[in-house]
Amino acid sequence: MIKVCDLTTNQVVTINEKDFNSTKYSKNLDDCAPIKVCELSSSTVITIATHQFDSTKHSKNLDDCVKIQVCRLDDKQIVTIKKSEFDSKKYSQNLDNCREIKVCRLTDKQVVTIVKSQFDSKKYSMNLDDCKETPKPVMIDVCRLSDKKIVSIDEKDFTTSKYSKTLDDCKEVPQPPKELPHTGVVDGIASVVGLGSLVAAGGYYLASRRALR
Repeated sequence: MIKVCDLTTNQVVTINEKDFNSTKYSKNLDDCAPIKVCELSSSTVITIATHQFDSTKHSKNLDDCVKIQVCRLDDKQIVTIKKSEFDSKKYSQNLDNCREIKVCRLTDKQVVTIVKSQFDSKKYSMNLDDCKETPKPVMIDVCRLSDKKIVSIDEKDFTTSKYSKTLDDCKEVPQPPKELPHTGVVDGIASVVGLGSLVAAGGYYLASRRALR
């Protein structure tokens, strides 16, 4: 009696040595040992008997059944490969190496496209507005109403409650001359002058009457 591997059932059995047939049995008991392999057609891990292994159908490297997403470095594309095919010279497991983003390059204030994994906050900003130029102020001359002075201000600071765009609003308005107040002395002088005129006029009148006689 001998122990053999029954190739049809994948079981270790005991038979009469005279019944041994190499097409049905194997004297190598390991041929009945179960092994896990990757079935290449389905990318599935299965269990088979050792004697059933076929390198065209199976792989003893179970990573051949494990698929992973990687960044293909030559064209920056995210692809799916067998884990066993991974080569760090061709692929990167950091998918950000394939993701391009637009950023503001701080050194020259230019919007550029970089690979996300290259982002460095000391060199770039995610806020593209950081690349926009600050507009220069537009200066205008106005009349400052508080003190009637013509000043230059940024147009965005203009408000009608403080300024006027009509510069003439800062010109001084001429004041009428003030009339001197009347005093008693002046009135007296005027009265004397007026009385003198009347006396003189009366004298001329009398003289002319006498001449006619």
